[in-house]
Amino acid sequence: MRNIKRFAEFVFEGLSGLTKSALDAVTLENPPGSNKGDKVEVMQRSVGISPGDPWCAAFVYSIFKNANIDPAIMGRIPKTGGVNKMWQSATNAKKITKEEALKNPDLILPGMVFFYLTKNDKGQYPGTGHTGMVIKVDKNNKTITSIEGNTNPFDGAREGFGSFVITRKMEDPSISKDPKLHPSKMLGFIDFLDGYRNPKDPEYSKFIKSLGKIELAYRNQTIKEIWKIQKFPGILDQYALNYENRNK
Repeated sequence: MRNIKRFAEFVFEGLSGLTKSALDAVTLENPPGSNKGDKVEVMQRSVGISPGDPWCAAFVYSIFKNANIDPAIMGRIPKTGGVNKMWQSATNAKKITKEEALKNPDLILPGMVFFYLTKNDKGQYPGTGHTGMVIKVDKNNKTITSIEGNTNPFDGAREGFGSFVITRKMEDPSISKDPKLHPSKMLGFIDFLDGYRNPKDPEYSKFIKSLGKIELAYRNQTIKEIWKIQKFPGILDQYALNYENRNK
């Protein structure tokens, strides 16, 4: 006879499962800049997009999907590779606007997902945008530290070459030394876990305590790749060429 778990047990297993799922999502594109690679393409297929397509939203969706999380939570998360579409379509999840977050940073919690827009080819909003999962909040400085797919930790370009940990301002999430090169417009945050956070539950506490482990795994890769680019800056030209040829 199949073992049927109680609802609460299933939910908390899912929250614990977010740790493993996030750690499994550490990856680099192959070749870098191509929006391709074994893990990347699994994420892309999970939301119905193709190799070569932007995959930051697929990264977020896959972390939740692979966590074996409660179907009620997954039902809140739009199955899409589009950042703005995910933001607009998440009508049954708790949203916190940029203005609300700046006024009260206590509203932003680990496990939430941020969304910001970039400009299109005509220099207008909305462009494609970017998203990632918050793992740490600095309330005093109003910054978030997040794990993100298809990002570039070196110059802040939306189109990147792997999954990294990045700290961004809530007011202006661009990390570019010249924001004019990579302008951004923060939309806000979505808490797909709203209603499932119980600080008194030991399984929830395990998830929160694991955030340091998640950050370390992504930071190790982030530091390594920044060092590589600083030592061999010419590889960015090859990354750019790989991006241009991503659909071939």
